[in-house]
Amino acid sequence: MSAPKHRHDGTSPLPLGMDWSPPPRHWAGRETVWPHDPRTGWSYCVTVPSWVVLAKSRDSDPIVFYRVVVGIQSPAGITTTRTVLRRFNDFLKLHAALKRAFPRKNLPPAPPKGLLRMKTRAMLEERRNSLEEWMARLLSDIDLSRSTAVASFLELEAAARSSFQEDGQNTPDSNITVTSTVPSLQFHPAGSSSLTSDYGSDTAYETSEIGTPSCWKR
Repeated sequence: MSAPKHRHDGTSPLPLGMDWSPPPRHWAGRETVWPHDPRTGWSYCVTVPSWVVLAKSRDSDPIVFYRVVVGIQSPAGITTTRTVLRRFNDFLKLHAALKRAFPRKNLPPAPPKGLLRMKTRAMLEERRNSLEEWMARLLSDIDLSRSTAVASFLELEAAARSSFQEDGQNTPDSNITVTSTVPSLQFHPAGSSSLTSDYGSDTAYETSEIGTPSCWKR
């Protein structure tokens, strides 16, 4: 019988050997204090602080994207962030991928899709909050937080590279490699697999104004 796994025990297959952490209660940019000793190793956290409604064209139906913010903390205690945009169906695809990968686990149920389209700010905010809570429940399981599906959904390798670049640790001549032992990532969210920032903010006609700490704004 294998020994139980623990956060930052040196066995994480994720980039830089990182492990999930609950997000900090208070944010102070790069100097943010996380709820653990940073010297234990690289960490990541996840919040879903806001949403944005986008229209690809004047004739197309609007699409709601949720901003998923991935915070990265280095062993030196430096915090950086990277944002990806995900549709609600992308969260459902993540849930399905985890069910396939961990058929014996009792996963927390995904937030219900509902019969009616999200039409009001209050409904969108309620769903945003439920998605954030759901992600926290998922990631509290060490196996799920280290899984290929989660690493792909959050684009953790890109977040790790971004952390090096923002921290001034990576230059064109440094040739730093962000190591990872997770298999080739094959999770492809519908229509937005590499969206970062605002997916063309000039097309956004409504955004959430709730729950976005100033340190997230880029």
